[in-house]
This record gives sequence, structure tokens and C-alpha cells, in this order.
Amino acid sequence: SFQHWLALGVELSCDLYEGRGEDAWARIERAWAAVQRSQLTRMQVPRIDAHLQRATAALAAAARSGSPAGLRCAAREADVLAQERIGLAAAARELIHAQLAALRGEPDVATLLASSAARFSLGEMPALAAAVQLAAARRERAPIVALERTLVACNVREPARWAATVAPALFDPIP
Repeated sequence: SFQHWLALGVELSCDLYEGRGEDAWARIERAWAAVQRSQLTRMQVPRIDAHLQRATAALAAAARSGSPAGLRCAAREADVLAQERIGLAAAARELIHAQLAALRGEPDVATLLASSAARFSLGEMPALAAAVQLAAARRERAPIVALERTLVACNVREPARWAATVAPALFDPIP
């Protein structure tokens, strides 16, 4: 049901916020068949959100444990998002690819993050754009105060911690 879907999203967000990437990934994997059966993924935005959530949880687990299965899952979810034809899916796909590149030590992380943030901005998603920009700025050791202020203006109390729920592979794990 829609209510179960919302509850899953809240539980995943809590797991990620508390630095429990493995728990988030296990949770969404346990629920994935039910998500598919619920028919919510027949609608584009919930479908995109579902695939992004699954990839994010897998990336959080992979960042913590080095799990090749998490990397493969995130890559598959990015491939699924490539089939969608709206900016939200492209922004999400680029964010997934940036995190995969970071975990693999590949050089194109900054370009992918910049493109993802720009797409989130075009889609009028300032908190997501600022979270991605914050991840990029921290990687480059660039100033972050303005980005943190943007997130606070979006009612985010702990900008870095919340941004780590958006791009967990780009932040140090919470102890």
C-alpha cells in the first residue's frame, strides 16, 4: 500500500541518517518484492524514487563494507533509471554513477556530481541539489558554508549528516 511505501522510505532514511547502510540495504531488499507487487512503481515518480532508494542503500552498504554485490545492485538501478525520460531520473542516475566512480577510484566524480546537482536544480529540488553540491565541495575541500546555509533554509538541521543520506558513498561513515 501507499502507507507501507511511505513507512519504508522513512525507515530507510532513518537507517541512512544513523549510518546504518547495511541495515538500509537489507531492509529494502526484504521489501523489494512487495514494492513491485504494490503497483506503485507503475507511476513514474514513485518508480524513480524506488530505484534511487535501492541504489542509495546499496551504495551505503558498499561504502561501509566494500560489498561488490552492493556496487552491482547500484549499477543495475542506474541502468533502470536510464530508461526514464525525465530530469529527476537523469539527476538520480548521475548521482549513482558519481558514487560508483568514487568507490572505484575513477576520475569523473566531480563532473557527474556537477551534472547531477544542475539537474536537481532545474527540477526545482534545491535541497537535493545542495546536498550533491555539498558532497562535491567536501571532496574538493572547497568552502561549504553557503551550501550548508541553503540546506538549513530547506529546514535541514544537520546539513552534512542529511546530505550523507542522499550520497552516502561520498561521506565518511557515521561511527
